[in-house]
Amino acid sequence: MRARVCPTVTVLAAFLAICGLGVGQALADNGPKTIAIAWLDVEGDASSRFKTDVQEKIVDRLESVGVKCIRYKQVVRATRRGPERVGCTNASCLQKLAKRVGAQHFLRVGVESSGAAYELELALYSAKDGGKQQIRESCEVCTVDKALDLIGQTATRVLQAKREVPAVAVELLTQPGDAALQIDERSVGQAPYRGKLVPKAYIITASRPDFLDTKRRITVRAGTDQTQRFTIPLDLPPPPDRRFATLKWVGVGAGTAALVAGIGWLITDGSGTCSDPTCPDVYDTQTPGLISVGVGVIASAFTGYMFFKDRNDARKAREYNALKRARAILAPARGGAVGAVRVEF
Repeated sequence: MRARVCPTVTVLAAFLAICGLGVGQALADNGPKTIAIAWLDVEGDASSRFKTDVQEKIVDRLESVGVKCIRYKQVVRATRRGPERVGCTNASCLQKLAKRVGAQHFLRVGVESSGAAYELELALYSAKDGGKQQIRESCEVCTVDKALDLIGQTATRVLQAKREVPAVAVELLTQPGDAALQIDERSVGQAPYRGKLVPKAYIITASRPDFLDTKRRITVRAGTDQTQRFTIPLDLPPPPDRRFATLKWVGVGAGTAALVAGIGWLITDGSGTCSDPTCPDVYDTQTPGLISVGVGVIASAFTGYMFFKDRNDARKAREYNALKRARAILAPARGGAVGAVRVEF
């Protein structure tokens, strides 16, 4: 009997094969070119050969999509005399590991078996910024071959998994200190602020009495485990004018004159209007005297306020000029920070 071939099934199989090649090419073009297996942990009751089979299945699947794979033993051999710990995940350690191994991406593989049940976790780390792509899978009833196929499929899927970049330690300072801080309009209390931020750009708003609300754009960079420090100089308000420079002296003269006149009228009150002791008429100057003394007291009090205000404004102007002439600036840099002093003449 002659076998019958369904052309529809043949075409569909060819189409799926072409799609598989296309996906593999896309992974190779957009994903990492070389991956090193930096951590391989197989636990449970699987056979002693299962660990080797897991690694070879991952290597085969990655190389089938155009990704060169460095095996775990090669990674251990390359780092045996170095200080790097195989399996580390922080950015600085991964960067050291990358120089020794020759790969910028590292795969952590964890598999646990219990009878016919398997659980696996694959995480892909980038040495550039410590970014992580991770997938967890499980199979409640699997043969060994089916489990290996699942591990191989997960190895290619992790290349397109959602990428997570770890938060970086950040310290925000203000000059002068104790300013109220907002990060992207979210209040975080007073400076200094110490916390962790995801690497990206932020708008920092700093507020403090006697200073203008200050906004600065900072960029938190990935790829470092050191604390990134940012110092935000607060914007200074324009120096206050001495508004009462002349008026206060007018107030001194007017207040003094009113007091002298009022006291004189109070002294004169009840005295005769002529030199004769029997003069029938006397001066009645008590009321204008009291009014004049009151005006003098009020004028003197307001003059005192004007002197105090001008003196306080002069002090603020001196502080403004002192801060404007010299201001320290601290900016993060690779391996630490760079300090500078801006001086104006």
